[in-house]
Amino acid sequence: MATEQRTVHHAVPIEGTRFRVPSQAIDAHTFDRWLTSRAHDDISGFVVSLAEAVAGIPNAAAPRAAELSPSLRGVVSLLDDLEAQIARVPPASQKMRYGNTAFRTWHAWLMAYLRDGALERLAIVGDGDTRGAAYELAPYLAESFGNPWRIDYGTGHELAFVTFLFCLRQLGLVAAPLSSAQRAARAGAPAPEPGVPSPPPADAMAPSCDDRVALVLVVFRRYVALMRSLQRTYRLEPAGSHGVWGLDDYCFLPFLFGASQFASAAPAPLPEVIHDEAARAALACDNMYIEAVAFVVSVKGARLAEHSPMLNDISGVGSWERIAAGLVRMYYAEVLGKRPVVQLLVFGSLFPWEGERGVGEH
Repeated sequence: MATEQRTVHHAVPIEGTRFRVPSQAIDAHTFDRWLTSRAHDDISGFVVSLAEAVAGIPNAAAPRAAELSPSLRGVVSLLDDLEAQIARVPPASQKMRYGNTAFRTWHAWLMAYLRDGALERLAIVGDGDTRGAAYELAPYLAESFGNPWRIDYGTGHELAFVTFLFCLRQLGLVAAPLSSAQRAARAGAPAPEPGVPSPPPADAMAPSCDDRVALVLVVFRRYVALMRSLQRTYRLEPAGSHGVWGLDDYCFLPFLFGASQFASAAPAPLPEVIHDEAARAALACDNMYIEAVAFVVSVKGARLAEHSPMLNDISGVGSWERIAAGLVRMYYAEVLGKRPVVQLLVFGSLFPWEGERGVGEH
């Protein structure tokens, strides 16, 4: 009987720079190590930290473009460029309802765009060793918008984009303080239960040194809007037979971030509001959870109990705090805890595999 081949690779140094071309490290042999690795803790803590940052903050309170750091303005410009390219690549005429092959043309343009120096041209990688940083960051973006051969998209691609944002943090190009769990761990205190804890005290960080609200409500929300355009235009297949196991066919984090927005809001609507068409229309522009539900309804119809039973069940939970805490646990289990989702993650100097010290680690 043939034995399974190991697929672990090592990040390759980029000549003349401190950076490395990231490569895969998770397979059947290393998956258990991933679950207890520093890399797993870093990315899970980063996600919780982003959720904490937007607690009680509506979309309308997002920073304006002039308030963004140069790197974040560059990321938004990049996403705008990718959206504009959709209009230049119309769907192909084909018999298949899903998986429009024109997506491969769009994705090929994306790869050329990244090779052409977009990260440097848009000042996303800042000053200094921009060539090395761009080479290391580009693979995360290349994986963030779906698979061109399967013509699908799912939470693994969403995770790649979040890892790209994490790498910007590691470079010091955006300021994103640690989550409460990470702060507790580094202080030697017991970590809180998985959930969305209250934000840190106001004096724990200066507002000028915290880009997390902009990362979620400006950059990530812009990314989600782009992905919805790609899904509608090219009829992308959900990556995996069950999407996110009933929560949504394609994404997860808009629900987590949106639940956190409501968790500390006063007053906040009851979770059952998602069934009210007029309320959805009124609230969608100001909350990511309602916005995500409204998109699901626009695609599948209003009967959530039939096509989205998990969203339907969640609407009966008594508080947004409980929903947010439950979604964090679900993210750990059904996204970060599933090998088919995380096996395409790549690791370099900014997001290192276990046992390696990262460039931006301190």
